[in-house]
Amino acid sequence: MRKLSVVACALLVALGLSATPAWSETITIQVSPNTLNLDSEGTWVTVHATIPLSVVKDVDLFVDGAEVTIASVYADARGDLVVKSHIEDVKAVVSTGDAVFTLSGDTEAGDFSGSDTIRVIDCKAK
Repeated sequence: MRKLSVVACALLVALGLSATPAWSETITIQVSPNTLNLDSEGTWVTVHATIPLSVVKDVDLFVDGAEVTIASVYADARGDLVVKSHIEDVKAVVSTGDAVFTLSGDTEAGDFSGSDTIRVIDCKAK
């Protein structure tokens, strides 16, 4: 079976076609904090993803459809992708209620994306 796969890949390459199939993966992400207070003096919004950083070529973060600048990209203890954005950049595009975060990007094998919804409140500290 492996020999057939090698022959099939060689034939695709000879014909000028890609041997890499079109691929799209849905990943799970978790946004922290899960409740964002617009009056908070926090520094970061952190997004943890279930995809190894080692396979990620490019990554983007959208909040309620607006692109938010990613300030930091690194691997957690398991090697999975983590991104951080400045909380003020996120506050600039959200309002009270629910906010949908979507993390998307590219790997050698294709695209990936995942979404998470957090609550946004506006409570003045007492």
